[in-house]
Amino acid sequence: MKTSHLLLMVPCLAQLGCADPKPVSMCKSQETLVFEFQTRSKKQVGICLGGSGPGEYLVYRFGTPQKVELEFPQDKDSTFSRFRFYSYLRGGGSENEGLDVNRLSFVKDGAGYQIFEETSASDPAPSIGIRVTLEKTKKEIVIKGIPATIKGTLLTLRDEERIPHDQ
Repeated sequence: MKTSHLLLMVPCLAQLGCADPKPVSMCKSQETLVFEFQTRSKKQVGICLGGSGPGEYLVYRFGTPQKVELEFPQDKDSTFSRFRFYSYLRGGGSENEGLDVNRLSFVKDGAGYQIFEETSASDPAPSIGIRVTLEKTKKEIVIKGIPATIKGTLLTLRDEERIPHDQ
């Protein structure tokens, strides 16, 4: 009887021993997660606040915790002014097609990036993702996120006065 319990535990121990502990967030340990989600292609998007004080810088990361493919900005000075924030709120429930739209955007290397989180009263599942617009050709690519993977919310940035707001 004892042998069968031991045999059942060996595969578990082997898996635990072989598994590399991987960070689950795009935010570093000294940063605070603002908004994060996974895309359909298994990449992660992370918006993080960091610094030695409360929210000294804002940063966007795309990729995986093990391999960041895009980080903006690289230089952590005056980061808030390098982003733009747009929000729109229309109350009234489903009768009035209530809407909550939050978007954080920036421009890098000839492309505009817009991280979006949009909720409608008529559809309880939020629409999340990244819109990338190439400035020269105006071609738009939408990378959709998986709503079940959302952590945090862009709504946190709605009252952040250091980020220029679009009307």
